[in-house]
Amino acid sequence: ETQDDTAAEHQAESDDDEAYLNTVGMEPRRVHTGSIIPLITDNEDVSLTSLALDDYQVNELAEYIRDHDDMQTLMLRNDNIDDTKMFKLAEAIKESPSTFRMLNLNCNNIGANGAKSVVEIFKDKPTIKMLLLHGNPLGCEGVRNIVNGLKDISSGTNDVTRDNENRNMGSARTIETVASDLVSDAMSNAIRSESPILMDRDEILSPRNKIAQIQLKLNRLDLGDTKIDDEAISDIQRLLEFDFLKITTLNLSGNRKVTHDGWSQLAETLKNHKTVHTLSLDYNRLGDKGADIIGGLLATNNKLRCVDLEGNNMSDEGGNAILQGVKKNSGTLLDITLTPGNKINENLIDEIREAVRDKSN
Repeated sequence: ETQDDTAAEHQAESDDDEAYLNTVGMEPRRVHTGSIIPLITDNEDVSLTSLALDDYQVNELAEYIRDHDDMQTLMLRNDNIDDTKMFKLAEAIKESPSTFRMLNLNCNNIGANGAKSVVEIFKDKPTIKMLLLHGNPLGCEGVRNIVNGLKDISSGTNDVTRDNENRNMGSARTIETVASDLVSDAMSNAIRSESPILMDRDEILSPRNKIAQIQLKLNRLDLGDTKIDDEAISDIQRLLEFDFLKITTLNLSGNRKVTHDGWSQLAETLKNHKTVHTLSLDYNRLGDKGADIIGGLLATNNKLRCVDLEGNNMSDEGGNAILQGVKKNSGTLLDITLTPGNKINENLIDEIREAVRDKSN
C-alpha cells in the first residue's frame, strides 16, 4: 500500500466521519446562565437540547422532575450529562410520580457507571418504551450493565437472591426456596435466642415479602455510536433473546469497531427473531462483505420492515447481495435505505427499490 493509498483511505474515513456527524445533527452546546426552568414549555414532554448544563442546573432539573406527576417524555439531548449528573437525574426520575414513556439521552457523556444509573430507573419506571443512548461512550461494559440490569429487574433479582446465589455458587434459586430459607433462618434464630418466632411461614410467603417480578415495556433501543465492539454484540444478542422483552426498533449505527464477525453473529440471532422490524446499521463501514451478511439476513427474516444501510461504502457487488436478499424475503419489507454513502449505481438502487415495493404490495 502506497502513501497515496493510505492518505486516500484516511481522507475517506474523515469524510465518512463528517457525513455521520451531519446525519446525527449535533450542535455545539450553549451555555445558559441562570435557571433552566423557564426553558421548559411543556410539562408532559420536557425537552432541553444542546445545553452545557452545570451541576446547579442539573440539581434544579432533578427537583423539577420530582415535583411533577404529568411527565411522559424527557429529552436531554447533548446536554453535557456525565455519570455523576446521570445518577442525580436517575434518582429524581425514580422518585417522580410521573409515568414516563421515553428517555432521550442521546449525545451526552454517559459511560459504564452512568449506564447502571440509567437501567436502575426501570425498577421504578417499567413503563418506559423508548431508551435512546445514541452517541454516549457506554463502551462494552456499559452495554453489559444495561443488559444485565434489565435481566435482573425482570427476573426479580435483588440482594436476597444475590446472596443466596453467591452461597450456592451461582445456582438458580426459586422464590419459594428463598422464602423457605428465610423461614429456616427465623426458626434457627428463635431457637438460639429462646425467643418466640415473630414471623410465621404464611407471613414470609405473603405478596409483600416476595421478590417482585417487573413487566418491562421497553421496545425501542438506540445504542448507536456507543464505542462498542464485538464483545458488546454478544450482550446485545442476549438482550434480543430475552423472552420478557419485545424489542421492535434497534439502532446500532456508527459502531465502526464492530467487525464483520460481530455483525455476522448479530445477523444469526436476528434471522429467526420475531419482533425486531426496524434495524439501523448505517455508517458502520460494512462494505461488500457486510452487505453479503445483511443480504443473508434479509433472505431469511420475514419480520423486518425497515433497514438503514446508508454510509457503508458498498459497491455494486454489495448492492447485488442486498437485491438477492430482498428477492428471497418472504415478508413485507417497506424500506431499505442505501443513500447516501454507498457506491451502488443508480440503476441497481432503483432495482432494489422496485423489489422492495413488490414486497410491500
